[in-house]
Amino acid sequence: MKRSVALALAAPRANWMTRSWMTRSLIGGVAWGAALTAGLTGLSFAQCGAACIDTTATTAAVSIATGIVAMGALTALARNGR
Repeated sequence: MKRSVALALAAPRANWMTRSWMTRSLIGGVAWGAALTAGLTGLSFAQCGAACIDTTATTAAVSIATGIVAMGALTALARNGR
């Protein structure tokens, strides 16, 4: 068997690796967006005495989308101590 064939058979599949970093990216981005939403909603509640549902929903949508794009990329590229 040629060496290149043996290496190709021993290497992990690209699809598995793609799902792994994409999953880390989504989980990290959503977690960051949810934490930011909770913090901003808490600040709004402390200032006004009430939290509006539409403002919280808008904040959540923007925070989670930004988290997936910005923090998700950092989470996906993290080496986890390796």
